[in-house]
Amino acid sequence: MNTVLVTASKNGAEVLRVANLEHLFDATVTGVDAAQLHLHGKPAPDVFLEAARRLSVPANKAVVVEEP
Repeated sequence: MNTVLVTASKNGAEVLRVANLEHLFDATVTGVDAAQLHLHGKPAPDVFLEAARRLSVPANKAVVVEEP
């Protein structure tokens, strides 16, 4: 199973690095990526579609899990 961290945080990649959690994710889409790619945030699906693209997974085969 491939996993992507999607976060609006602009320091999401740094948090993963400092917490030594990078190995748990195959890719990330952070606030920095969203800004550079001009992606809309939720409720638009843009960041999630980018996450699927980074994994080369069709969007209709992807699952999104969010915290409450």
